Amino acid sequence: MERKLHLRGSFDNTGTLMYASGVEEEGKLVFDEVEGLGLEGMLAKRMDSTYQRGRSRDWLKVKFAGYGRPAALGWGKKE
Repeated sequence: MERKLHLRGSFDNTGTLMYASGVEEEGKLVFDEVEGLGLEGMLAKRMDSTYQRGRSRDWLKVKFAGYGRPAALGWGKKE
């Protein structure tokens, strides 16, 4: 939680990166919004987890299957 407070001041929201204040137990709703906005995906984290370098089962990247790498480069979505 402390790290999240520090993170809030480190960047401005953009069309591709947005700060979420911590939405608990509404992952499906958040993911539906991610998909609707055409974003790559979201991070799902345990609120009580500590920072760990590298991959962890406490922090999961959940990608939208319809999102293609060309979209990230500005070439449009994969159909």
